[in-house]
Amino acid sequence: MAHNPLTVKDAFKSSKGENWDITYREVESFDEIRHLPIKSVGGFAIYQEKMVLVHAKKRLSWEMPGGGIEKGESIEDAFKRELQEEANMRAIKLFPLGYDTLTNRKTGANIYQVRVVCTAEPIGEFKGDPDGDITEIQFIDPREYKRFYNWGRRSDVMLEKALRILKSI
Repeated sequence: MAHNPLTVKDAFKSSKGENWDITYREVESFDEIRHLPIKSVGGFAIYQEKMVLVHAKKRLSWEMPGGGIEKGESIEDAFKRELQEEANMRAIKLFPLGYDTLTNRKTGANIYQVRVVCTAEPIGEFKGDPDGDITEIQFIDPREYKRFYNWGRRSDVMLEKALRILKSI
């Protein structure tokens, strides 16, 4: 039976005042999106049934771990590296959730960002990331994430899929 991916549409205004449309589309495998010019990856890292959040000093916000994909790096390796850099944690089992297509309303430019979920474990004590932007990490009940950030229905859809995946492993 063919998978009919769930799609969620949204919009936001960037900190620079730019208006963007966002389309989130679920995927079943990383292979479905390898052809896209993916710029970054971010996701839910779960340790002992708690979600890992990182505090980004420059943006003064709590966020899911993640960041840019370096040249020659796979989506999976980029997230593993970012999780280690930002939270000093190791991704154990990693699964795709979907991807966001951000479209700039003025220029029509698209940016693609992948969303993932993983089980994780600490490598050692949190020390802060090499860039100095992540200053703190926190472990929260996943269902309380909206106290820290809220991407509307799109984040609800991502979290529900993430929790279904984690329950099945």
